[in-house]
Amino acid sequence: RFVDDSVQDDKKVFYLGDRYSERLFGLYFRMYALFKRFRYLAFERRLAECRFEGIELFEEELELASI
Repeated sequence: RFVDDSVQDDKKVFYLGDRYSERLFGLYFRMYALFKRFRYLAFERRLAECRFEGIELFEEELELASI
């Protein structure tokens, strides 16, 4: 879940991996949110609300869909 300038902008990422991959994606999107804040400040001269709200896993839905 990602918020970009107060607009819900969720990203959907498919990956095969363990919890380490989840932490890596979390770090990436936190850094991306920080970059977006600086970008809005530098180019548009305003403060923007960009934040990473966490990762939602859809494992159960995938298992049910394959049945």
